[in-house]
Amino acid sequence: ILKNNLLAGPIPSTLSQIPNLKI
Repeated sequence: ILKNNLLAGPIPSTLSQIPNLKI
């Protein structure tokens, strides 16, 4: 989840909140 935040910011961090996506 934290990795997503480092990659781009608020948008991926929002996605990371949804376990179904796990981007």
